[in-house]
Amino acid sequence: MVQLNMYGASDESKQSPFHKGSVMSVQYKLLKEAFPWLTCAIPYSDQCGDYRSTAATIFNHEMGRLTGL
Repeated sequence: MVQLNMYGASDESKQSPFHKGSVMSVQYKLLKEAFPWLTCAIPYSDQCGDYRSTAATIFNHEMGRLTGL
């Protein structure tokens, strides 16, 4: 078992689901390139609103579908 914590920082103060998804799309792509055998990623947050919305849930699902994570 391998645990890797990837932190994404930005100066975007709105913390919208779109912004979270945009950051995740870059992070997941880099994860898959660095660890091609990786099959699962579990996003974690600081509990801001952008992680607890319908849009964020849909984005999480799509990131998994598109990247295989």
